[in-house]
Amino acid sequence: MLTFINPLTALLLMSSCSEGHNLRHPSRHLGWFSSISDLIGNSQVDDTSTNPYSAPAKSQCNNTADLTIWQDPESGDVKFAEHLREYSMACFMSFSGPSCVAESMKKNVGYTARCASCMGALAQCTKDNCLIVCLGLDEDGCHTCVTDSCNKDFSDCSGLPEEEEQDQDTGRRKLFFGSSKTETSASCTPTPGLCSGTCTIAEEAPAKGSDLHITVNGACPNTTVSAATYNIKIVQQSFFGDIPVLEKKHQDASKDNKFSLPLGLGSVELPAVAFPVAAGQSLDISSVANIASYAPSGTVVSTVTAFDQNGGELFSFEIKIKV
Repeated sequence: MLTFINPLTALLLMSSCSEGHNLRHPSRHLGWFSSISDLIGNSQVDDTSTNPYSAPAKSQCNNTADLTIWQDPESGDVKFAEHLREYSMACFMSFSGPSCVAESMKKNVGYTARCASCMGALAQCTKDNCLIVCLGLDEDGCHTCVTDSCNKDFSDCSGLPEEEEQDQDTGRRKLFFGSSKTETSASCTPTPGLCSGTCTIAEEAPAKGSDLHITVNGACPNTTVSAATYNIKIVQQSFFGDIPVLEKKHQDASKDNKFSLPLGLGSVELPAVAFPVAAGQSLDISSVANIASYAPSGTVVSTVTAFDQNGGELFSFEIKIKV
């Protein structure tokens, strides 16, 4: 039996194999450090230390320089999740581990080395404790894991001010994933090519165990379309980047097509289009997206791009569903 491994899972296995001795010691974590304190230490370190990332364990960002960046509406707190996600992925296979993330935060955003060390340690904590759930499709589960496993150490290490939204149980601020309760939404955004048009979703909000009815109305004023094909790509967004769910190319638009998502998570139906479509005549596509009742919480992005008989791009539309 063939087993297919998600590319990000393969990276995890490669990373684990590079530390083969750890596999023989179950008491050790997958990563380079078993806790944040292993990275930053529990004792005071003099400012002249040759390792700029060997910082004291408390309030490393509670200074004018770091707080100015953190409170900047363009690059600080509001961009923290984006920055941490980007640099964590870039440093995933780095042997320097959290120091790689810390250096990226210092160089690209401007945090001091000691403040950045807390952020590198946060990335390592996520990798050590929440990698599998955050690689998966459950956004809420990832949020909960990171908050429960890493929030306290990061708050203590950084000393950053508490956010307005706090966890009701612990009183500590919720980490960079925002609210643990996913707000449902659905949007459809068209991008014109040879044709332009509109894209609408009948339902106001998606719900598990239900269908979304999506309608695309295209206008091709100067192009007669005698045949068409399309590509469809679906990804699940996660902390560590987009996870491929489905990708089909060169599908015949004159035929009914139904695509089932892996693990029974739902399906997408695209009915046949009657050709030819004369120049100036409306090109209408009605599709149905089914969301399984046990689909995990998170955001799924579907992109459909249509081409005419000569390979010219007619239009594309992006559907973003958050449940």
